[in-house]
Amino acid sequence: MHVPNWFFLSNDAELALVQGNIIRCKTRITVALALVTPKDEIFAILRFFAWLAEPHQDWNDVIKAISQLESTVNLTWNFSTLMSAITRLDEKTQPVAKNFLAFFEGYIDLPTLKTRLEEEKTAITPVNALPLTPPTETDDDMLIQWALQLQELRSDLFGEAQGVLILNITENSQADKHGLRRGDIVIAYDEQPMNNVMQLISAIQTKASGPQVKLRFIRADTMQTVVLKGGKVGIELINITSEIPSQQFWEKFVTTVQTGNDEDRNQLVIDNPNTSEQVQKLLSGLIESTEKEDEKEFYRAFGQMLEVLRQVMPIQHFMQEFATAVNNKNMERVIQLLTNKAELLDQVQHFLRKHSKEIPKQQAQQLRKEMELIGKLRKYVSHLARLTK
Repeated sequence: MHVPNWFFLSNDAELALVQGNIIRCKTRITVALALVTPKDEIFAILRFFAWLAEPHQDWNDVIKAISQLESTVNLTWNFSTLMSAITRLDEKTQPVAKNFLAFFEGYIDLPTLKTRLEEEKTAITPVNALPLTPPTETDDDMLIQWALQLQELRSDLFGEAQGVLILNITENSQADKHGLRRGDIVIAYDEQPMNNVMQLISAIQTKASGPQVKLRFIRADTMQTVVLKGGKVGIELINITSEIPSQQFWEKFVTTVQTGNDEDRNQLVIDNPNTSEQVQKLLSGLIESTEKEDEKEFYRAFGQMLEVLRQVMPIQHFMQEFATAVNNKNMERVIQLLTNKAELLDQVQHFLRKHSKEIPKQQAQQLRKEMELIGKLRKYVSHLARLTK
């Protein structure tokens, strides 16, 4: 079944905006704009996305595009996903964005919008300003998005390396003693560019009994170097990877399902949680808008499968992280995972109760065993928290 390219491009532009990936957002908008006309609401909405990506610019292009929309165009776009991007705007810019939303959602007409914008016109702050220091929150996804932006905006620091992001430091380890910390990005080990976690682990193991080794890393927007002994460093790492665009996700998802490649299919959902959510939303929209029954059934089947995978795969990914932390005897990380992922764990428990018949029996049994173990650990962590108060 063919889905228009601009449909995926527009949704991926919105997703990139939410993730703070301004460069990808602008690229998607540029391509999508060449494919749309004033016969569709996205003709104006893409200009709105472009303004949100760089709100220090004038919004006249958005107003002009709205004015060019044909009178028969219905405004039906769901902006709920976009709210996190709008909340990042400063207090002077948010009212402008919300006035545009009020128009697109049918609460005000165009003359009212123009009047309100004139009243709000003032100096505004860009949404894509990149802080020099990584975010202090414990949310790993926010840290990864920060590193992705740094990759794009300061490619001169990375050189040939993709870099590997440090999530946590083991107390009293080499990394701890040499001042490495969460948010540092390793770009070279033993003078070799580092592109992923497995490459860095392999390099460390190769030099386990060797002499001193240089580790080069990026902190904020500066490059620094420490000299370590060969062997264990004491760092928990994660790759700096961006989620793939919606259209690419959809094509890969369909291919893995049709070829029966469950492993690649599952990993695709794990690696792209936001994109998979976006594609599921697209499929729901296509089911509503498509008149042909066979096409509806096609989108419905894939949508239901994606819904199940989106619920099941995150817990398996969580278990991988959890096992790594346990194997590394990193109790701080274990407690952090159990605390930060509490909502996810609750959602999975609910999903298992509601959709147990839709999950393969062996997989459901394994999930229940894992959830039972995690439930016991959560009680233990909760007990520890009460004792330490």
